[in-house]
Amino acid sequence: MDLSHPHNNFVIQNMSNIKLAKEVLAALLPQDLSQSINWNTLKLEKDSFITKDLKELYTDLLFSCTRKNNEDIQLYFLFEHKANPDHNVPDQLLQYITQIQVQQKKKAPVISIVFYHGKRRWNV
Repeated sequence: MDLSHPHNNFVIQNMSNIKLAKEVLAALLPQDLSQSINWNTLKLEKDSFITKDLKELYTDLLFSCTRKNNEDIQLYFLFEHKANPDHNVPDQLLQYITQIQVQQKKKAPVISIVFYHGKRRWNV
């Protein structure tokens, strides 16, 4: 474990627990969306991608699941942790989402969630 980023490690280690991830997502998502998800299908996905120009990208956490009434509809939840406000976060998330979409045959919605614990106001 990399001790140079203890807060990041804490978030990743705890949110990798499927039961906790379900609880957090169910609390954060709008009720109608949360109720439409088949939470039994929630799984942790691969967290790295290689772009066309051979750049490596690493997400903090990526989950997938399906909807209750349609197993063909895949959803993704992208978790990113930040200790400081970062104006590059929208571009970073867009790169991740693009790579998720590139790897999927059917384009699936990706819901991004940023965990921030810094002292300064997040004004990005």
